Amino acid sequence: QLAIALTRVGQEELAEQIKDRARRLQELELLLSRLNDDKNNLTLLTEAARLTEQLGRFWESYGWHSMILVRQSNTAESRVALTRLRPLVQAESRQVSAQFDPTQMIDLASYPLPDMDQLVETSSGPAGGLDPTAVSFKDVAAGAGIRFRYFNSDDPSTEGRRMFEFTGGGVAILDYDGDLWPDIYLTQGCLWPADPAQQQHRDRLFRNLGNGSYQDVTEQSGLGDNRFSQGVQIGDYNNDGYPDIYLANVGENRLYANNGDGTFQDVTEQAGIGGKRWTTSCLVADLNQDGLADLYEVNYLSGDNVFDLICSQAGGKARSCSPTEFDAQQDRLFLNLGNGQFQDATEAMGIIAADGKGLGIVAADFEGAGKLSLFVANDMTANFYFTQATQSPGRFAEQAVIRGLAYDREGKAQACMGVAVDDYNQDGLVDLFVTNFYKESNTLYVQQAGGLFYDGTRQAALRQPGFNLLGFGTQFLDAQLDGHPDLVVANGHIDDFTYQDIPFQMSPQFLTNRNGTYQEMGKEAGPYFQRKLLGRGLAAADLNRDGKADFVVSHLDAPVAVLANTTAQTGNYLAIQLRSGTGQRDAIGATVTLVMGGDKPRKLVRQLTAGDGYQASNQRQFLIGVGSEQQVDQLQVKWPSGRVDNYRGLPVNRQWMLIEADSRPHLLPVTSTPLEW
Repeated sequence: QLAIALTRVGQEELAEQIKDRARRLQELELLLSRLNDDKNNLTLLTEAARLTEQLGRFWESYGWHSMILVRQSNTAESRVALTRLRPLVQAESRQVSAQFDPTQMIDLASYPLPDMDQLVETSSGPAGGLDPTAVSFKDVAAGAGIRFRYFNSDDPSTEGRRMFEFTGGGVAILDYDGDLWPDIYLTQGCLWPADPAQQQHRDRLFRNLGNGSYQDVTEQSGLGDNRFSQGVQIGDYNNDGYPDIYLANVGENRLYANNGDGTFQDVTEQAGIGGKRWTTSCLVADLNQDGLADLYEVNYLSGDNVFDLICSQAGGKARSCSPTEFDAQQDRLFLNLGNGQFQDATEAMGIIAADGKGLGIVAADFEGAGKLSLFVANDMTANFYFTQATQSPGRFAEQAVIRGLAYDREGKAQACMGVAVDDYNQDGLVDLFVTNFYKESNTLYVQQAGGLFYDGTRQAALRQPGFNLLGFGTQFLDAQLDGHPDLVVANGHIDDFTYQDIPFQMSPQFLTNRNGTYQEMGKEAGPYFQRKLLGRGLAAADLNRDGKADFVVSHLDAPVAVLANTTAQTGNYLAIQLRSGTGQRDAIGATVTLVMGGDKPRKLVRQLTAGDGYQASNQRQFLIGVGSEQQVDQLQVKWPSGRVDNYRGLPVNRQWMLIEADSRPHLLPVTSTPLEW
């Protein structure tokens, strides 16, 4: 928080020093947590002694070296260290030596006193809205013909879970055949270790028939990846007008090109994106403004025993390990060369960053500069925020700490998983909602002018609803079409800690947005929200094209759920799909601004983003609730190229295709009556 404040007042150099110290303190906190579980580990004790000395905490370092000698008296390194530290301890009464404390360089007298009147909080959230208690969803998966359950290779005969058993369950929405009806792709695990010849557990593609039912078309489409799949992302990497599929796997990721005839082709080898890594989530988007979609893989953990180790928890129970037991796996960025091949540009693009352990990702033009930035949700380490606000074109800089996105308001790195993106408070800026671990609050990062964020969780009443839950997939969606983004969250623990009175399976959540604050609906939103589940991936879409937001959720302990929005009373809407004519066709980062209300104008701003958080890919469509408005007076599209197109007098309750540089809005036909599930 101090680094953020210093950045705001132009003290960037000092902010960097504070940022570095915050990182080291976070490293120490994680180290001490591990020592608490393994008090005689000499390697950890030695690291604690080294790190505290680097931080200028000489008394503590002296104590750690003394403990090492008690356990192993012939440790020469600690004897030498005690000799070196003894005069420093005798001369220093403070916990932290002043010369190692960058806060001593801050002259508080040089700053004005705060205006306390300006610190009184006022709501910036929307007013009005429909009755929030009327929202309802219904699980229609079985009736629609979607029968699928993620297999995580859980071994019932072995107590505890291996690390890869708690991840998995990717969900993607795509229109693979161009009939305008949203289809569903679901990733699948397999028996571990993965056998390239196995056919029992495979990814599945379900085609939307437009009549309320789906057909499994995996075989005829040429899909059905049989590796240990995690997340999935949809994007048109070759700009041919057909959505392609990028798969995150434990092992080798896969890229499937859409042939345009209802079939796909595995182009992984010719694309040059091979390599064996543990990728949890992934991204397809143009990251260097050349009009071609690039690939980003969010990688998690590495190590010789990462797929085998099961740890001993309090009480001697064998349970899933903490991610702190393993090294991080470096994320990778592959630039699209335009000839079907990709080049690993991780280092060249500035993506090298230590200790990531990523689980979720989103890409958005947060700063409105026509360039995408990346937010990566990391597990028990500081989040990443890669921005292109650099002097070198097409190169990123990691700025999560100084932007306010690395930690929560207490300055702690959380176990972050899911990420949702929208303008929750109607100020025209993109905000982030991040799900976290049990007994950690989910976090709402609210964007301010200048590309800075603050933790607005408490103001939005989002701290308590998720504090006693463990969140994974999440999305913003406007269930009532009142223009105020609501939230859905999939919950469930990573292992069974019920012997500690910690819930294992947990209820999903629907949280309605009421004047900028959120209220959990619980069972009022439908029977699904009363179930106890191990929820994971979650993607949003209008599956039956009735103008209401639906969503799909995967689970580790139950079949996939397809939640149809059955809310009876809703506002009006505008559904918009975009096609870029000069850049990458998906137009990720494009912003639409709606003005309506006549003499009393009301403005809504929405942005087309990618990544979609934890192992998910949403429908690439704006579904914008406009309440009681009967038409949109003006709609402006700001494309990634910088071009601005304007449309006037669009009637509501329609589905439109807007094409860059085309002044005509194209009405999308609904080929059959929108289904009432």
